[in-house]
Parts: sequence; C-alpha cells; structure tokens
Amino acid sequence: MVAALCASLTLGCNKASEKTSTTETTSAEIDLGTAPTAPTAPKDDYLATIRREQLVLRGHLEEAIAGLDHEIGDLQKAPHPNSAAIRELTRRRQTLEADALVVDRSDERGWDELKATVEHDLEGEPQM
Repeated sequence: MVAALCASLTLGCNKASEKTSTTETTSAEIDLGTAPTAPTAPKDDYLATIRREQLVLRGHLEEAIAGLDHEIGDLQKAPHPNSAAIRELTRRRQTLEADALVVDRSDERGWDELKATVEHDLEGEPQM
C-alpha cells in the first residue's frame, strides 16, 4: 500500500511539474513576443529616407545613361552620322555618369542641393 501511495504521489508530482514547465515556457514565449522595441531616432529615419532617394535617383541615372547609349549607337550606325549630335549626347552621358558617382559617394550633408542638381541634369535638353 505504501508503494502504491508513493507511486501515486510521484505520478501526480510529475504531472504538476509538466504543467508548471509548460506554463513557464508559454509565459516566456509571450514575454518575448511582446517585448518593446527601441524607438527609432529621427536621424535614423532621415538617413533611411536619403538612402532610398539615392537608390531611386541612381536608378533614374542608369536608365538615362542606357537610353543615351542607345541613341548614340543609333546615330553612329546612320548612313550619315551627325557628329555634333553624337558629341552633345556623349557630353550629356558623361555628365550623368559623373552625377551617378557623386550620388554613390554622397551622404546626408548637402543632399537636398545635390539631388536638385542631379534632377536638373536628368531633365537636360530635349531628346534629338
């Protein structure tokens, strides 16, 4: 009888122990899931915005350079190439390539002015 009582108590203790450990695990999981995150600093948001603008502007520059390459190639293949137009497109392409390098190397200092300059260069003159 003593053996049966001990076995019963041991079994009950094991079940209680399992419930406790399950409850503790669940509480720990809940606490981890609702842990407060550190608020982002306004400067971090500003820098992230600038980086996104840089990537977008860089993409526009690459598209414009590729378009100019295509135009230059078409003019060079023409039976009577217009060398003045080729020189002008080549000059514009070089300007945009220089702008792309500056955008890649830029940081938040003077970004607004640089962005305005590059956008002005992108607008450029009407396509020939």
